[in-house]
Amino acid sequence: MCSDEFKSRRKNGVFKIPNGVDTSEFKPLNFKRTGDVVFVSSFEKNSVNIKRLSKIINELAVKNISVTIVGSGPEINKLRFLADRRINFTGKIKKSMLPCELNRHKVGILPLDKSRIDKSRFPVKMLEYASCGLAVVADNVGEAGNFLKNPLVVFTSALIHADIFHLVFNMAALFFLGNAFEINFGSKSMVVLFILSASASCFFFWMFFPFSSAVGISGFIYGLIGCLMVLKPSLKILLPLGFVSIPAPVIIAGPVIGFIEFIFSSTVADGIAHSAHLGGFIAGFVFGIYRRL
Repeated sequence: MCSDEFKSRRKNGVFKIPNGVDTSEFKPLNFKRTGDVVFVSSFEKNSVNIKRLSKIINELAVKNISVTIVGSGPEINKLRFLADRRINFTGKIKKSMLPCELNRHKVGILPLDKSRIDKSRFPVKMLEYASCGLAVVADNVGEAGNFLKNPLVVFTSALIHADIFHLVFNMAALFFLGNAFEINFGSKSMVVLFILSASASCFFFWMFFPFSSAVGISGFIYGLIGCLMVLKPSLKILLPLGFVSIPAPVIIAGPVIGFIEFIFSSTVADGIAHSAHLGGFIAGFVFGIYRRL
């Protein structure tokens, strides 16, 4: 957020900087996750709850769980006494290399306290962990706690897209498929299908990649394809075949698309959430059968 006063002072060198994560850099990579737990900080004064972090590291060490500490600063010296534990200090690394380091771990931790600072700020580090496919463990404090406990993330993740091309492509597909579905079967059925397919796409993705997160409404789009395959089989859609697409009845295109997503779900690491597409497709197909009864 940026006040109108600050906006009006842009010419004086005051700019609004969006608070978020560049998902073109922070994303799941095809790395083997050999590390257990990672924590990233600048270790400047008041940037981290050292006492809380030390306690967590000790508790993890008892369970033979390794911890990687990324960052360098004056506060990090307070952790040096833990060097005999299963702890690895990487020091400061380049920002461009941070996604690679995160992708080598399974869990990202975020120790917080109930200070005014931690209660009021939204820790972007948590989003960087999640965007790189890590499970996130944080204290239930302020906005961090609200974010992790919010069950609506299953649906809101469908409304977030990685970049403008991702958004435009999905909106174009949604315009044609959603319009055809809504005209024939109504808005209420479309809302129900969105809820079912968005939920199924998230759960299927977590089944295949339990330490990852995905964004985009494509799970719903594949749900529309699965549902239309049952309810309006003669409807023609574009069937992608390599670098070209050909129009084909959805009763033919649907099974081909579903089979491709099934194969790609476990065999291809291309940055596309194929398992989420598969989950949405199956949910749409099942809803179509129910709607037809």
